[in-house]
Amino acid sequence: MAEGERPNKSKRDFSGMKQKPKQGRYKLPKKKYGPFSYQGKIKPGMSEHQKKTMNEFMKVREGETLDDWKKRTQQRRLKTIDEIHEQSLMSKIRIVQRSRERNNLKNRYKFIRVQPVEREFDFMRYYGIVINYYAIKYGIRKEDLEVGFYFYSNLPFTRARFNNAMVLITGTSSAKLNRFIKEGLIEEVMHVQKKYDGSTKRSKTSLYVLNKYFVVKLSNIYRTLGKMNTIQINQPIFEPLTPEIKQMIQDMNDEINDILTGKKPQSK
Repeated sequence: MAEGERPNKSKRDFSGMKQKPKQGRYKLPKKKYGPFSYQGKIKPGMSEHQKKTMNEFMKVREGETLDDWKKRTQQRRLKTIDEIHEQSLMSKIRIVQRSRERNNLKNRYKFIRVQPVEREFDFMRYYGIVINYYAIKYGIRKEDLEVGFYFYSNLPFTRARFNNAMVLITGTSSAKLNRFIKEGLIEEVMHVQKKYDGSTKRSKTSLYVLNKYFVVKLSNIYRTLGKMNTIQINQPIFEPLTPEIKQMIQDMNDEINDILTGKKPQSK
């Protein structure tokens, strides 16, 4: 650098600096020359030095037999018809001579061949889609809906039975019953006793049932699953989705997007 000249800060290299990684797909280096010519001796696009080296390589060397020359130059020269036929008989690799056969092989191995096996049951096919839709629509957890299915028979249950079901379904039972009562999913059964003076006495029974609004939501899930399964039963198992089921799934997806984006409130 000349005396009095200011250093270029953009080209200074500080210790500890990391090179910014390149984004995108790695590009392969360009080929220096094109494919072999018809004679198999000179490649188009080669430099003068490469042409000279190629010509020297294809010449028969001193003391070299014809078989040795063929073996040495077999990777760079054009094969004769006899050599192709001989290699096709001795090698396991098939040599495709025409582009028509090459295209046929490409189309033949383009698709994967599978053997479909008919299953014994198929009524849980749409369960994940429907349960996720109603969980978002009503603002209720999926595991809470599954617990509701367990007590859907409307038989009163105790706290111990509820905790046992929670352990079997969710793996824990800590403070679950209180949360269900607070969210209005479960209510306690009250014993109503009428007195002679016309008044009524209400007392707790330590028994619990599902709230009627929670039962209505569970019934809607059952109706949707039953309707979709009925449509599925009436068609072959390996056929694509029917237009009715496609429309139902599309409507669920649209409503989920409206709820998540705030265009539509949840159904409490």
